[in-house]
Amino acid sequence: MKLANFYVFAIITMLIYAIVLFFYYDESQKSTINQAQIKTLDIVITEKFFNKSLIEENNLKKIKIHFERKKIFEIIGILTFSILILIFILVRLFVNKNNKESKKLQTVIDTLDQLILIKSNNNIHSINKSFSNFFNVNSITEFKEKYVCLSNHFMICKGYLNIDLSKIDATLIEEFKNTEKIKRVVKIANKKGKIRTLSIKIDKLEKREGLYIIVLSDITKLQKRSEMFEIKANTDSLTKLYSRAKFNTLYQLEFERSTRCLNPLTLLFIDIDNFKITNDTYGHDVGDIVLKKFSKLISKNIRKYDILARWGGEEFILMLPQTNINNGYKLAEKIRNVIASNKFEKIQTLTCSIGISTLDKGDEKETLIKHADNALYKAKSSGRNKTIIEI
Repeated sequence: MKLANFYVFAIITMLIYAIVLFFYYDESQKSTINQAQIKTLDIVITEKFFNKSLIEENNLKKIKIHFERKKIFEIIGILTFSILILIFILVRLFVNKNNKESKKLQTVIDTLDQLILIKSNNNIHSINKSFSNFFNVNSITEFKEKYVCLSNHFMICKGYLNIDLSKIDATLIEEFKNTEKIKRVVKIANKKGKIRTLSIKIDKLEKREGLYIIVLSDITKLQKRSEMFEIKANTDSLTKLYSRAKFNTLYQLEFERSTRCLNPLTLLFIDIDNFKITNDTYGHDVGDIVLKKFSKLISKNIRKYDILARWGGEEFILMLPQTNINNGYKLAEKIRNVIASNKFEKIQTLTCSIGISTLDKGDEKETLIKHADNALYKAKSSGRNKTIIEI
């Protein structure tokens, strides 16, 4: 039973007691019995001498009724008082139990590093020390004065959760649980103004009707580490271009889009001529410098949405979305001439060979790559420093 129910029951019981008291008091006032008659009756009963002739029969009946009502009233009074005492004891036990449970819960959540907030839709009931420290507040009241609602301070960013926590219900929790775990993330500025990334969990508090628990875990360092690993996985460490694995992912998406929308798509395979001789003659350090400069020269001469990746060794692949074979060939020749006209450390001049293919109706994604690779082979085997097309 809730604490409020105890108070309601106590008030109703006291009202009943008051009504009963008024009723019996009112009835007793209507009686014509006076104190002298009652005293006379007591004396007669005690001495076992009862002279009915001295008292009218009507008054005798009234006296008996009075005594019966008095006894009933006394019994009701005692029972009512006992019930009130019992209710008071139960309320005290209930309050003490709740206080002990609340203190126990507060002690537990204060030991956690996560930011924890326990709330109903009308009030905030508890916050832990980590939460207080993050927002630089000393109490729930201070937090409500400064921030009003937690979700008001979620930053609106692409890929991050934007949710209203002022009203929480079963529907909101269900929608939250249906959100991918990787997307259950918010950005909030801490007390120093630094942007932190936090994962968020929302759930109903068991055995506490109308209460919800919100748990925020700071994953800023973990996210940065994850991003660093992703960069390493997707980027060639030497040239800083896309890796072959990342290119394959992007190529898959672009190939499907181009096929679906009937957009032109062109691929270029670019290979440095006689690179093995450069490595064997000048060493791998010079070879690395050549690869870096080579990739930068190509990057400077392509569009932002073109995809350039290191395919392996001295071989590079360039994807040109929405580019037909003619424009692809023009760009290939531009790249080839830029490379040939630049000077490289120690080796001075450098050339490259390029193979081109373009998307045709019915092509598979592997077919397009194979055609470009075949064209590159023909360019190298026919004298190098050439651009060859295969469709």
